[in-house]
Amino acid sequence: MHYPQMPDMNGWDVRATYYAGLADDFLCGGTGPITDFHIWTSYKGDVALLPSDLEFIHTAIYADIPDPDGAGPLYSMPGAMLWHHDWQLDPAIGTFSVRPWGEGVQGWYDPLASLVLEEDHTGVYQWNFLIDPTEAFYQIEGTVYWLEFSYKLTPAAIEMGKRIGWKTTLNHWNDDAVYREIVDGQPPVWQELRDPLTQASLDMAFVITPEPATLAILLLGGLALPRRRC
Repeated sequence: MHYPQMPDMNGWDVRATYYAGLADDFLCGGTGPITDFHIWTSYKGDVALLPSDLEFIHTAIYADIPDPDGAGPLYSMPGAMLWHHDWQLDPAIGTFSVRPWGEGVQGWYDPLASLVLEEDHTGVYQWNFLIDPTEAFYQIEGTVYWLEFSYKLTPAAIEMGKRIGWKTTLNHWNDDAVYREIVDGQPPVWQELRDPLTQASLDMAFVITPEPATLAILLLGGLALPRRRC
């Protein structure tokens, strides 16, 4: 990956709760399998998820459709889906874990519902996904891809108002992140993601297949919770 996009501890958490999907682009820095990725999240209103609240976590890697008009109104977006996995539904592919990372006053943004809540929560969590190399996506150096996340919660958790959001970053690269409403059986319709107050470009907090120096960064920020099979 081009460089780590670390979390903005006073930024936004953008709804990544099914049926909302979020994706951000990255540049492959070395040919080989993607055997891990790491993202940062928060819970709406600091109402944390229990293990029983989670049905699955949808992840996907897409090809890139480049920005067709430069400084014009159009924007780049994900193209063909190249790899996907719904964690917890296939235990053979890999494992994931979640741990507390830190605290900061952050806002909640749900672009599908046009909901903006400033100073909504403080907790930050890091999710780590480890993929069996035999099941991993094989990336090509110098190629731009997109990574998508969406968390599917149980109906009971949704009824209780529980939501999870993907954190924004201050480390911007290339084009804005995008979001979509996931509709079964229909192709994605991607919308550009911008700050709801300033309209500034928004990118997401994540790291893919880190180098040793990045691994040291990822080990900061709290004790890891027990890892579970997906």
